[in-house]
Amino acid sequence: MMWFSDDNTASNRRQWYQTYTVTTNTVYTMSVWVRRVINWGSANPIFYWSVNGTQVGSTVTATTAAGWVQLTTTWNSGSNTSATFAVVQQTNNIYHDFVIDDVSITYPSTLPSYQWSGPNGFTSTAQNPSITNVTGAMAGSYNVTVTAAGCSGNATTNVVLSSAANGGTTSPANQTICASQGYIPTAITLSGHTGTIARWEYMWPGGSWTDWGGGGSTTAPNNCCFNTIGTWKVRAIIQNAGCTAVPSSESNIIVVADPSISTTGGTSVCSGGNATLTAAPSGGTGTCTIQWQISTDNIAFTNIASANAATFNTGALSATRYYRAIYSCTGMNCDAGTSNVQTVTVNPSPAVPTVVSASRCGTGTVTLTGTPP
Repeated sequence: MMWFSDDNTASNRRQWYQTYTVTTNTVYTMSVWVRRVINWGSANPIFYWSVNGTQVGSTVTATTAAGWVQLTTTWNSGSNTSATFAVVQQTNNIYHDFVIDDVSITYPSTLPSYQWSGPNGFTSTAQNPSITNVTGAMAGSYNVTVTAAGCSGNATTNVVLSSAANGGTTSPANQTICASQGYIPTAITLSGHTGTIARWEYMWPGGSWTDWGGGGSTTAPNNCCFNTIGTWKVRAIIQNAGCTAVPSSESNIIVVADPSISTTGGTSVCSGGNATLTAAPSGGTGTCTIQWQISTDNIAFTNIASANAATFNTGALSATRYYRAIYSCTGMNCDAGTSNVQTVTVNPSPAVPTVVSASRCGTGTVTLTGTPP
């Protein structure tokens, strides 16, 4: 049947349509021939197929110069059991005089069959089978044979099964250092992982994970410079084939303040007197020790034997002395701290005066006499 139209009333108007019962999961082929018959104006009518109101495939433009133009496309019915097929004019114009002819909608008289086979005894007749609970035994080549209208074809696909990535363990798990130099004594390494080391990452105290580089190496990029006080973290990111990347365990780098110490207790005493001094240490890591020192001139200081407690008594003094404390720690990169100086000033005792004896008979007044030296 040929259809002539000079329609110019609206865009996207159906010029031919019909509703059919369709078979699910079937590919339908739609075809129509269109032609412009009057060459007035420059605009040409444009057409497309629609199914259930939705455009299917591309458009064609009908011109007088081209003659008859075929508009054809395919549509998979999926779960549909009914469908309205339509030839739609996309544009409208007063000069859109055209004809359409040979409308056809076809589908295979015999639906194709599928036969899959693969490793571990796998078989399926579904077009797109799914394999659940996949194991390593199911990796390999899968073959499908498609048969339709007495003809058949084969295709093969390969299924590669990769193990999930395992992040492994970094070591050492914890290191504590002082902040002054900021490097760790032992480089961080990774073991027990499955997959490729994509990169190393670090996170500063209160920060976020940052790419550190070092992909492919089981040793972190370097051991410096962790100089912000707090806990730093280091980890590796492991990737295995197309599987999801996973992190390794985390190593902690605990950065503490360097040793520091302050002292109190400086005072003045009489000759033969003593003073008790107090030290207040802080910071540092490892085994930490206080060492008291003494000086006669506040320039050159020497250690006082066995003077390692937080409090120190000077013992009897006959001259002014100067004291300070050194606070040292065995932890990595810990510089010793030196306290402020405490001065114990010794004031000389006055000379003993000469005393004149006195006596008296009976009650009354006795006068004692002391003569300065």
